Amino acid sequence: MTELPPIAEGPAVPAAALRPDSPRAALWSRLLLAHLLSYPLLFVAALASMSLAIVGLEDALLGVGAAREPASGLQRWLMHQLGLSLGDATRFEIIVKPVALGLCLLLLVTHLGAIPWALCAAREVRARGTAEAQAALRRLARARRWWLAASLGPTALLVLAGIAGWAWIFTR
Repeated sequence: MTELPPIAEGPAVPAAALRPDSPRAALWSRLLLAHLLSYPLLFVAALASMSLAIVGLEDALLGVGAAREPASGLQRWLMHQLGLSLGDATRFEIIVKPVALGLCLLLLVTHLGAIPWALCAAREVRARGTAEAQAALRRLARARRWWLAASLGPTALLVLAGIAGWAWIFTR
């Protein structure tokens, strides 16, 4: 087997070269980044919030069993496509509805929180080379921190509550 030649290192790329050079690119890159980063946040939040739904809807979950036919299209789909029993499909629906509602709210907060960040990024590109450039950079950094707080804050609270919920479930 032949060895590959070592990869040659090129010249260092200055940080300024990595920044978008048009306001439109700055705006859309921030919105796209916020959208892509929302997926791992939603996944972690979904895992955590299932325990909250189980604890909060324990009576409804324990009361499943009297129905003879599926009460919703989701239950019919789960029974037909996944082969779940009526009871399992009903329990799945009971847990998934509040989890999905919480995830929709988290998705909305994450995306809406990215709008000021994206707008500040576009304004920062327009202000480059002017007397307003430093102030625009400060506003951009503040908007990024607000977006991080709006995205990570609710997710962290949900994860901590979810961990407490799982601990409650497993220690009872």
